[in-house]
Amino acid sequence: MVTTEAEIMELINDIQQLYDDGVLNQGQANALISKLENVLDKLAKGNSNAAANQLGAFINQVEDFVSEGILTAEQGDQLIKSATLLVEALNAQ
Repeated sequence: MVTTEAEIMELINDIQQLYDDGVLNQGQANALISKLENVLDKLAKGNSNAAANQLGAFINQVEDFVSEGILTAEQGDQLIKSATLLVEALNAQ
């Protein structure tokens, strides 16, 4: 079974790839990665509710990037789907 932390690291890698590919600029990538790092921090402290809230903020920002045309719907959907599954897993704990 893949851990929540490993799945978050995978999302961070996905964001880094979007930056490396020139889709996101450094500020946009850092904003998303910072939210995911906060999720890891909250999980390390045992606060899954706060971690789920941070994932919600991540999802909102990805949705904003899609609506602004920074990310394609497909790119955004993939990130949102992964983050939503993580929120569901945290809420099930």
